[in-house]
Amino acid sequence: MVIKIRIILLLTVVFLSCSTPYQPKGMLGGYSSIQLNDNSFNVSFYGNQHTTQEKVRTYLLYYCAELTLQNGFEYFYVTSDLSRYSDRIIREDIDVSSKGKTTQSMSGGINTRTVPSFNYASKTTVYVGEFLIQMFKQSVPEYKKYIIYAPDVIKDLGKNIK
Repeated sequence: MVIKIRIILLLTVVFLSCSTPYQPKGMLGGYSSIQLNDNSFNVSFYGNQHTTQEKVRTYLLYYCAELTLQNGFEYFYVTSDLSRYSDRIIREDIDVSSKGKTTQSMSGGINTRTVPSFNYASKTTVYVGEFLIQMFKQSVPEYKKYIIYAPDVIKDLGKNIK
C-alpha cells in the first residue's frame, strides 16, 4: 500500500513539473481562440512555468495553421503579436514552511506544533503567446512577404508537436 502511494506521488510530481503539452487550454495551459469575424481570430497559447517561449510560439503558430485549415482557408497573416510574459499566482492549501510554535504545558512538558497558514500563495511568470490573425483562401499580393501557407506549417512543425 505504501509503495502504491509513493508511486502515485512520484507520478503526480513528474506530471506537474512538465511543460505544457499541445492541448486545448486547461490547468497546465494550452491553446484557445476567439473568432472576431468570418476570417479573423484572436489566437492564444498559454504556457506554464516550465514551457519555454520558443515552445509556446511554436505551438501558437501550429494552432494558427490548424485553425486556418479547419475554417476552410489556406493562408493566414499575423496582424498583431500581443505575446507577453504574465505573472501567475499559485495558491497553496497549507504553508508547510511556517515556523512551529513551542509552548510549555502545565505539567512541565514541551509541546511544539505547526500552525498552517491557509493564505499562502506563490508567484510564477509564464509566457503567453497571442496573435491576431486574418485568414485567406489564396495568397494576397499586398501581404506576399508576410502571409503564411498553413499546410506548410502543419508539415514542418507537425513532427515536433504531437
